[in-house]
Amino acid sequence: MDAIALHVRLVEQVTRAVDELLRPTASSRPRMVDLCVEGALACDVVTDDGRISDCPDIGRRSRWATSVLCELAEPDVDATTRHRLALAAEVGVVRFCAAARRPAA
Repeated sequence: MDAIALHVRLVEQVTRAVDELLRPTASSRPRMVDLCVEGALACDVVTDDGRISDCPDIGRRSRWATSVLCELAEPDVDATTRHRLALAAEVGVVRFCAAARRPAA
């Protein structure tokens, strides 16, 4: 699978996690998904050449990066929402990595 397809799958999984954990409004959803995906990509979940990180704690790293990014980029976001965003990033990344590593049927 090429890098673009992997990025699309990552965004799908993160969007699903954001919807489940935060239940955002239609206007806030795109920004929340963007923050989570940016946090994940900051940890090289998917590299530019289409490789998936083999780091065993990539989900936790994505959670941390998303939390820091949210604190810097969106200082008005309260701590509970920031925590949920970070968890959504972790859940989305873990799901993505599990699905991407699963052998094709």
